[in-house]
Amino acid sequence: MNRQQAQEILLLYRPGIADAQDPDFADALALAEKDADLRRWLHDQSLVQNALREKFRKIPIPEGLKEQILSERKAHTSLPLKRKLVLSAVCGVCVLLLVAAILPRLRSHEDKSFANFHNRMVRTVAREGLYPRMELETNDLAQIRQYLAQHQGHGDYVLPVALQKATSTGCATLEWQGKRVSMVCFNSGKNPAPNQSDLFLFIINRADLPKAPPPGALSFAQANRLATASWTYGDKTYVLAGDEASLRKFF
Repeated sequence: MNRQQAQEILLLYRPGIADAQDPDFADALALAEKDADLRRWLHDQSLVQNALREKFRKIPIPEGLKEQILSERKAHTSLPLKRKLVLSAVCGVCVLLLVAAILPRLRSHEDKSFANFHNRMVRTVAREGLYPRMELETNDLAQIRQYLAQHQGHGDYVLPVALQKATSTGCATLEWQGKRVSMVCFNSGKNPAPNQSDLFLFIINRADLPKAPPPGALSFAQANRLATASWTYGDKTYVLAGDEASLRKFF
């Protein structure tokens, strides 16, 4: 199954309604977990579906509509095939127009604050059980920088001197509110298995985050049983997440 085939299947997927274990969707959803671009597309598609569902819920039901539908059911079910196809096409156009109208508004109301970014990145780690899926697994920082630069990520990040001593384990590219985010994973040395990650560095352009930590300021926080350190250097803002003991040894 390729990305286009998965998208065609997932157009019918309804989050919270359709069963993710349904064999009609399972393979496409599994591919979305591995394919970052498909995962972002599915995220946007889910936002649209949820917005449409909410809009439809708010439409008042006219009195007598049920009786009218039942009385006209026989007439509609006996429509000629050509007319049914025309009606289906008209309905499809209406849905597309509604999506086009809703999606820009939906995105304009997204929370683009630093707090939202911070919490979303921490949830990314917590949701994956401290082992988020990496697109590239390597302990070579040069390869990580090259991969991120080639995949529209941030390969020009600057690591604190102490963190440069940690063993890198891999990286991935993410998206937040339509902005590119890079994730670089490390082993702090606490875990004897060198390929196991316990520190996760998220990197985003400073200009994409209102009220990010000012340059020179280091902010510590606790979220979802994880400790975080956040700072801004140059044109980038960084959030490092991990257990408190592993994190503080690098600051």
